Amino acid sequence: MKACIIDLDSKLRCYDISVGYKREINEAFIEIIYCSLNPLINHPEIYKNRKIEKPFIIGSEAVGYIKEVNENTSLRAGDRVIVYPWIFCNLCPRCIAGLEYLCELGFLLGCFRDGLCREHIVLPIRNLVKTSSEIPLEIASTLGFTGSTAYHIYNTIITRGGRNIAILNALNPIGIYLIQLLSSSGMNVITVSHERDTEYLINHYDIDRAISFSDINVLESLNIDTAILIVDPLCNISFNTSILSLKGRLVILDVLNLSKYKIDLSGICKKEIEIIGCRGSSRYDLIQCMNYAKRGILKPRILGIYGMYEYHDIWKLLTENYTNGSILIKI
Repeated sequence: MKACIIDLDSKLRCYDISVGYKREINEAFIEIIYCSLNPLINHPEIYKNRKIEKPFIIGSEAVGYIKEVNENTSLRAGDRVIVYPWIFCNLCPRCIAGLEYLCELGFLLGCFRDGLCREHIVLPIRNLVKTSSEIPLEIASTLGFTGSTAYHIYNTIITRGGRNIAILNALNPIGIYLIQLLSSSGMNVITVSHERDTEYLINHYDIDRAISFSDINVLESLNIDTAILIVDPLCNISFNTSILSLKGRLVILDVLNLSKYKIDLSGICKKEIEIIGCRGSSRYDLIQCMNYAKRGILKPRILGIYGMYEYHDIWKLLTENYTNGSILIKI
């Protein structure tokens, strides 16, 4: 079986590896068609610094077809499925509450255990969500983590009210989907990004304003209800609460818990600001974001589509443009 692997020297390679598969009654054998790399969780620096056993198979998002499954399930051989990438026990209080991504015994494939960038894999049936041809395979491959997490944040925002939304560090796979979801609901979206990205955001997405980090104080005059901070793997964050309105909200997405934050606590108390942490999404979020994809609302920014043996180009692209879009690997 071919797989894309982080080798002992922390470089990406493609190998033929020998893997013995034993499928249990509650598992399915999957043929992977596309794997999507989201640089927010697949940046090379992460694999250098993380304590993982190498060689290590990358990839936290994939779409494929079921090859083998027991007949006493709702899934059948030949079904097209999106992988829900958080492995969970389905027994702990968090799982029972529908918070599978916070499972006490769980982990994210491709980040803490071997991932999905391989020809085949055996997974629990509960980690597979059936999809249809209405969603192109390329888009479907980006929904398991990127799309579902964007929807989770979106749903968190709309249930709390407010119309003026600022997305900090906006030009990345999750930020792009968030822009599309919020704009489709009539929200006023302001993006904050590096200076080089502002023109691209204005030209390609339905946003009300794009500003650079150097001009972030402009937000103080815009009555921002919610600020969404999307943490990339390499940054330490300082956040000034002055950009938020009275009783505003700060949503922090940090899936890997890699960053440190400096936040003005006096400003939080003075304005009664609500801080909401986020590190993933549920199966419910995945199903809901699939509905938006069917309607054509979710359109990823794809930096390139590569074969598995083009790993030199994949690694170079991850290094040079680590937050700007998704990288697809055709298996």
